[in-house]
Amino acid sequence: MVKRLTSLVIFLCVIVNHNFILSETKPWSIRMAESTMKNYWVGGSRGWNYEIGTVLNAYKELYKRTEDKRFLQFIIDTVDVCVLSNGLVKYYDPLEYNIDQIKEGGMLLFLYKMTGKEKFKKAAQLLRFQLATHPRTASGGFWHKKIYPYQMWLDGLYMGEPYYIEYIMTFNEPESADDVVKQFVIMEQQARDPETGLLYHGWDESREQSWADPYSGVSPEFWGRAMGWYAMALVDVLDWLPENHPGYNRVVAILNRLAEAITKVQDPKTGLWWQVLDKGGWKDNYLESSASSMFVYSMLKGVRKGWLDKKYLKVALRGYEGIINEFITENPDGTITIEKTCAGAGLGYGRDGTYNYYIYQTKVRRNDGKAIGPFILASIEREILGKAPYRVRAEYDSTVSAVKISWKEDIKRELGFVVERGERYKDFKKIGDVGKNVTYIFDKDVQEGSTYTYRVKAIYRDGTYSYNSDWVEIYIPDRLKDFKRFKSKDGLWIFDYDSGVVIEDKGYYKNNAVAFNIKDDSWVSDTKGKYLYFDGKDDYVIIPGYRKYNFEDSSFKIEVLVKPEGDGVVFERSKKCVTGYSSSLRLYIKDSKLWLKIRGERDLINNEIFKVKNGEWVKITVIRNKDTRKLIVLVNDKLVLEIIDNIGKIPMVGNFVLGNSADSRFPFKGGIKLFQISNELSHNCQHRID
Repeated sequence: MVKRLTSLVIFLCVIVNHNFILSETKPWSIRMAESTMKNYWVGGSRGWNYEIGTVLNAYKELYKRTEDKRFLQFIIDTVDVCVLSNGLVKYYDPLEYNIDQIKEGGMLLFLYKMTGKEKFKKAAQLLRFQLATHPRTASGGFWHKKIYPYQMWLDGLYMGEPYYIEYIMTFNEPESADDVVKQFVIMEQQARDPETGLLYHGWDESREQSWADPYSGVSPEFWGRAMGWYAMALVDVLDWLPENHPGYNRVVAILNRLAEAITKVQDPKTGLWWQVLDKGGWKDNYLESSASSMFVYSMLKGVRKGWLDKKYLKVALRGYEGIINEFITENPDGTITIEKTCAGAGLGYGRDGTYNYYIYQTKVRRNDGKAIGPFILASIEREILGKAPYRVRAEYDSTVSAVKISWKEDIKRELGFVVERGERYKDFKKIGDVGKNVTYIFDKDVQEGSTYTYRVKAIYRDGTYSYNSDWVEIYIPDRLKDFKRFKSKDGLWIFDYDSGVVIEDKGYYKNNAVAFNIKDDSWVSDTKGKYLYFDGKDDYVIIPGYRKYNFEDSSFKIEVLVKPEGDGVVFERSKKCVTGYSSSLRLYIKDSKLWLKIRGERDLINNEIFKVKNGEWVKITVIRNKDTRKLIVLVNDKLVLEIIDNIGKIPMVGNFVLGNSADSRFPFKGGIKLFQISNELSHNCQHRID
């Protein structure tokens, strides 16, 4: 074991060429990454899961700080083989609704920004679809998995939320940030013990699980790694959550309460944390490496970013020293091993969440990815402590059409700073430099509708330099484009692909659809161009409906371009209920006749519209005008139906299904080229009906 030499080893590391240089020893972060690549993992051989995602996330941060291409290549080798050219991901099924499977998605976003390859974007959109349709508790919290109904686990916050927030900020869905904040608020409200401040591993909304407290629904114990996942989720989400978001301070407050609670259960002798947090010294309880690494990382980062008080720096540094002393073994070949990691723990299916379960029914192993990743992250934070400009921010000032990049000095030996800008995560170029004590610069060479990444480099008197510890990404809204889009299409899906299952939403919400059971040869073409062919058996498309299209009693317009070859449901919006599915809106073909069915609060209509001809394209437009209280249908832009609207409110919940009914009983045969929605209440603004 590595003993007593910790301080010497750390202080032998000096800064040059970004954050690290090899001196008499390498930084622990690099040693662990190299050891993992050499002895334990081979890039491309591990499939798709959260453990891989956790390790690769650490490699991503290491690459960003060192620009050592070995770490980037390891990520590429591991992820690229899992992602097919059409955006499908091997070993991943979005309809399993497993929140764990989202974690590795962060690498899809990273590689899309690094390489520009569309397949990574398509795959990322597929994961976003899962989140848009993922089962939820009554209060809106994501179920941990479909096979764990009504349950939220602390683990799930790390698996889903860092990806969720980065995706929505990358692809300009800022309104969904409320949903990210909500997950943390619900979890803390339901799982936090008011006496200790610690959070229980899981919460069962239904109170039906054998492990759940019949009154509160929580599991029996405070598992170390569960709280570690939650802590890392908080600091990683805060990287992306805008400071002016109403929930920003709530998340910071949750982080502070968590830091206070885990400090109280830190082992006073080693500075580490126990497998079962509040039972240090109990029989066979043990100090655990993954939880300890997670807590150290979260507190060091929290202090550096200004979210936590500096008093937690001492707590974190004692913890890091304990990790090196107690868990790190140096091997004869120069590699290192991390010891004493709980291999895995869960709830349900015989796992009762008791002390006996966590201590006697789980295994301990070495070089577990759930410890490797957090240890690398904790080491990076320790190695950059006091050695880089920090709290770098990029804010767009529309009054001067420029981005203001600002930062804070961490030490007083800088000669000055250099600011670089990249297109996404590549092609960084110098845009300016300033002298010591100047901590901001304006970038006026920017365009609306573009995304930029900034980093700041501190230049020191001894000729060395170091970059800021985070790359800061900013999207500059295209105000004119957004205004035009705001008045026209909230959702627009054009089915003009050669292959793949993700259909991009080119409308306001970027609410991508996913096709199921189709094959690449389902994408066909005729004189109208490319379109998606539904075989009349089991093909269908889902457009997530959660919080997106709030029809109620408002005006709306729905348009579809379709080429029927038989009967079936063209599109439907419905929700699942006790007796099956309740449809609120359906356009369907029966006996070669087109029908429109709308179920509202006051009335139900089910009207025949016109007789269709198989094999011919037809554009169908349904418009509801609340001001004139009329519902009209146009076929190829000609009015064919006009009725008085006495429907009342239309249920706003449920997904849109194209090409079949929600219960899969009425499959459609034929082609769909386009589907679009305009809806007044979706953004609470008077909408143009034209």
